Amino acid sequence: MPQVTVRIYRSDNAGATRTLVRTLRVDTRSAKPLTSRRAVALLRREVPGFERAAVIAVAGGWCAKRTLRPTEACGYHYVWEEVEITQDEGRP
Repeated sequence: MPQVTVRIYRSDNAGATRTLVRTLRVDTRSAKPLTSRRAVALLRREVPGFERAAVIAVAGGWCAKRTLRPTEACGYHYVWEEVEITQDEGRP
């Protein structure tokens, strides 16, 4: 069964510090190519907090973002969580 790699990052408002939080390998449950609709369904199923996410196409896959909380220094700058989904080509 084909798999995708889901990488979850956290960053500050400026994006200067981007930290990898977690990496998941997930079965796609289908041999079809990864589309935006399938990426959203996978996020809803596998990543809590992204149930209402919209994805955008990026080089090599799909991306979704959400805000977690305001930064400590300022109430209108936020800490972001970003999810990148890439199709694993030819991997077992």
